[in-house]
Amino acid sequence: MKVTIVGGGAAGLSTAIVIRGMADVEVTILERAGADEAPGLGIALLPFSLEMIKMKGFAAYADRFVPVDRKQEVFVGQFGKGDVLRKMRMQDVQYFGVKRASLIAFLKEAAVRAGAKIHYNADVSEDAVRKAKDSCDLLIGADGAGSAVRGAFAKEFNARAADAKSRYAWLELEGDIGHFVFGYMYVAGRGLVRITAYPHSRDGSSAILTHSMGMTKFFDEPHMLDADGEMSGKAINELNTIFAVGLHGRKLVGRSRWRRFHATQCQHAVFENVALIGDAYATLFYETGWGTSTAIQTSSILGHSLALGKPLAGGLEVYDRKCAELLRGAITATVKTMRDVDGQATRFFQAGPAKFLAMGNA
Repeated sequence: MKVTIVGGGAAGLSTAIVIRGMADVEVTILERAGADEAPGLGIALLPFSLEMIKMKGFAAYADRFVPVDRKQEVFVGQFGKGDVLRKMRMQDVQYFGVKRASLIAFLKEAAVRAGAKIHYNADVSEDAVRKAKDSCDLLIGADGAGSAVRGAFAKEFNARAADAKSRYAWLELEGDIGHFVFGYMYVAGRGLVRITAYPHSRDGSSAILTHSMGMTKFFDEPHMLDADGEMSGKAINELNTIFAVGLHGRKLVGRSRWRRFHATQCQHAVFENVALIGDAYATLFYETGWGTSTAIQTSSILGHSLALGKPLAGGLEVYDRKCAELLRGAITATVKTMRDVDGQATRFFQAGPAKFLAMGNA
């Protein structure tokens, strides 16, 4: 069987590893980016996804996957007015922080060792994708939220999309904070800024900033943006000032731009001999690693479905059904979270920090 995978990230590489474990399968990965392009910052993996990739060769990378303490720190405050209020809580799930570059390096090495062929700077235009479908037994779209495979067969997958009103940016936080930190700072007359931070290595942490719609005008002022559209040093300094007390003086660093989260959900994960994996099928919310963890899980489900289902169409039918069952709750939670930050800003304004914290908004 000949399998072509579009996308050389965690979803595509995991899928290649799983499928190469089956007999007589030729696997080729087409990645539009270059081999050395930076793959982003750090992510938090759920435990089931880490277990799925613990294969031969993992020991050499094991120390790059950092257990995130199950303790969570939550703080809320109104900038420039009163104390920052805090509470500690425990989470049920053990996450593991990892730099995306380390995860991709490990999966790439494992995929190549398993016999997959990877082509970088590949043509993934609509015409190329349609030709790939006709020239292989199975075409897999594992190319993320902006999937070229989904786009080429948009009508068949019947994708629905929605944009969040709030915006987010992905930065780094100096040092290993050890555990999850969720912070909410209200800026009078503007709105709410939220931070989610967690360690991605033993010396650094990821920080995802989200602001309510009311702060868009403020962060879009000319001095808050560089010529390329990324946040200016002034904007980073402003965020550090807002969160100085809440983050115990730790500094936000890096470069990023404000983006609106674009969520896409397909009616089906399978069309004829084409299957979608991970964010190509359903874009899950970005803050705590849902997308990458679920992509790894769905790659395993696809591999097992193909192994159990004979002929190919039978295996794809099983995968389509299991994929819908698995992601139903996560998709619902994504939609809720997309809408939540503006609602949180309103509730904070109405209730104040103490009641906001007590109400379980944070």
